[in-house]
Amino acid sequence: MRKAKLFVINSVILTITSFIIRSVGMSFNVYVSNKVGAEGIGLFQLIMSVYLFAITLATSGISIAATRLVTETLAKNEEASAKSVMKKCILYSLILGIISGLVILLFSNFITNICLHGKISKKPLYAIAIGLPFIAMSAAINGYFSAVRRVIKTASSQILEQFVKIIATSYILSIFLPKGLEYACLSLVIGDVISELASFSYIYILYKHDKNKYLKESNNNFTDTTNYKKEIIKIAAPIALTSYIRSGLSTLKQLIIPLRLEKSGMSCEKALADYGIVSRYGSTPSTFSKCNYYNN
Repeated sequence: MRKAKLFVINSVILTITSFIIRSVGMSFNVYVSNKVGAEGIGLFQLIMSVYLFAITLATSGISIAATRLVTETLAKNEEASAKSVMKKCILYSLILGIISGLVILLFSNFITNICLHGKISKKPLYAIAIGLPFIAMSAAINGYFSAVRRVIKTASSQILEQFVKIIATSYILSIFLPKGLEYACLSLVIGDVISELASFSYIYILYKHDKNKYLKESNNNFTDTTNYKKEIIKIAAPIALTSYIRSGLSTLKQLIIPLRLEKSGMSCEKALADYGIVSRYGSTPSTFSKCNYYNN
C-alpha cells in the first residue's frame, strides 16, 4: 500500500512539474520569439534540433539503467552495491557526454555550413559541447531519485533550471541582441547551458546528501561480484539504439524543412523566417521544449 501511495504521489508531482515548466516555457518562448524575430527562431530551432540529437547521444538509456539497477540492489538491501552502481552510471554518463560533445565538434563544419545554412559560426556548438556532460550526469542522478522514489528532488531541479534559464537568457540576450542574429542564437544557447550547469550542481548536491543519509555502508564482509559495467550497457544499449533512430529521424525532418523551402525558390532568410513561424505556431517542437527530454 505504501509503495502504491508513493507511486501515485510521485506521478502527481512529475505531472504538475511538467505542466508548470511547459506553461512557463511557452510564455517565455513567445517573449523570445518577439525579441529575435521569425528568422532567429527558425535558425535557433535548427540549432535545437541538433542539440536534442546530441542529448540523445549523451543520455539515452542511462536514466533507466540507473533506476533499474539501484532498485534491484536496494531490494536486496545492498546499499553498498547501490553506491557502486551510481558511481559507474555517473562515470558512464560523463564519458557519453564527452563523446557526444566531441561528435558535435568533429562535425561542426558540416553542421554550420549545411544544417545551419552558414548563417552562424561554430560558437553555439562549442557551448553545446560544454553542456552535454552535465546533462548526461544529471540524467543518471535523476534515475537514482526515481529508484528511491524521491522525485520531488528531480522536480525541484527542473524548476530551478527553468528559472535560471529565463533569468540568464533574458540578461544575455539584452546584451548581445543588438550584435545580430548569430549573437542572438548564441545568447539562447549560453542561457540554456548555464541553466544546465546550475541544475546539475543543485541535483548533485542533493544526491550526495541523499546518498550519505540513506545509503549506509555495508557492515558485513559482503563482496559484490556483479559486473555492473556490463549490466549498464546491457540495459542502456537497446534503449539508446531505438532513441538514436527516433531522434535522428526527427532531427532530419526539422533540418529538411527549410532546405526544401529554399528549393522551392525562397531565399535563405525567407525560408528560415517561415520555418520560424511554423516552429512557433505549428506542430514542430517548441523552442524551449527540451525540459524532461533527457529524463525519459
